[in-house]
Amino acid sequence: MRTQRAFTIIELLVVIAIIAVLIGLIFPAIGAIKRNAKQTENNVAVRGIIQSMITYSESRRSFFPGFDGFQFDDNTAKVSGRSAYGQNPEARYFVMLDQNYTTADAIISPAEEKDQWVRDEVSTDNYSFAMLDLASNPVSVTALDSANAYRREEWRNQQNPLAPLVTDRLAVRGTILPTAGAPTTYLSIHDGSEEGKWIGSIGYGDLSVDFEKTTEIETRFADQRNEVDDIFNPNDVAGGGVVPQKNASMTYKSINQPVGE
Repeated sequence: MRTQRAFTIIELLVVIAIIAVLIGLIFPAIGAIKRNAKQTENNVAVRGIIQSMITYSESRRSFFPGFDGFQFDDNTAKVSGRSAYGQNPEARYFVMLDQNYTTADAIISPAEEKDQWVRDEVSTDNYSFAMLDLASNPVSVTALDSANAYRREEWRNQQNPLAPLVTDRLAVRGTILPTAGAPTTYLSIHDGSEEGKWIGSIGYGDLSVDFEKTTEIETRFADQRNEVDDIFNPNDVAGGGVVPQKNASMTYKSINQPVGE
């Protein structure tokens, strides 16, 4: 007559321990998969915005929304009420939304929640991503400053693989306010970001998008090429003088302002 053998307490504890170890291994892997999926979605969103800009440029001498090669767009201010001239991201997003080149959900990152734009003006409540700064100072539509003309040279469809056009921004967390030009203070909207360890999508003129772990990348604007360029540095100092050509200077809220809520 056979007798059934039951688990001993020790064997049961061993099984529980093995299960616990497996759970400890699986959960981080699932978290990493989710993060990678969000990062991929984020890249797709950035690429979609640049594609919308390219489509817009096809009937506008290759220039993207906000600047037509001669002056900044001012129709956004007239139509939307409070959106500024085309050097501000709000105005450029308004053009693409109002003229149906993109949709309200397409300009919001999967890493955060925003209010989808309905009508009227565009604010930072409606979009997630920074755009290339087109002017270092608020200027009129007829009095263009020459300091950043090299940057505006790339605000058109030139398929430049070294010109970042749309990127993730700097984020605020609690009482921590990042300072543009000081990478040790940088924060990201994405999971896993720590102070001084920014991560995010960077989209270029050739429609390529990379999810980077640094803000210091190689860039080229017109004839200005830099092997190491902090995309959030509003100006760069070399030899005791300011060299504005040495930065991409992404902006999110207004002129030279890459920081968002």
